[in-house]
Amino acid sequence: MTSIDTINVHPSGFNLDFRIDRLGDAHLPSPMQHPGFVGEDEHVLFHNELGAIRAYLDRGATPPSFEM
Repeated sequence: MTSIDTINVHPSGFNLDFRIDRLGDAHLPSPMQHPGFVGEDEHVLFHNELGAIRAYLDRGATPPSFEM
């Protein structure tokens, strides 16, 4: 495993790597009429429990998250 894989392994043993290398070309128009811009630095945390998030922070790791 690489260092990012080691950091993002959930205590239950699941690898939480949410990276997507390429989405591909858009083939369908978006159903959203006026989407607001969201910067690349905005994320939603995968875990919703403070204890799980704190476990990552305590070892100096970034909790797993999704880009918005």
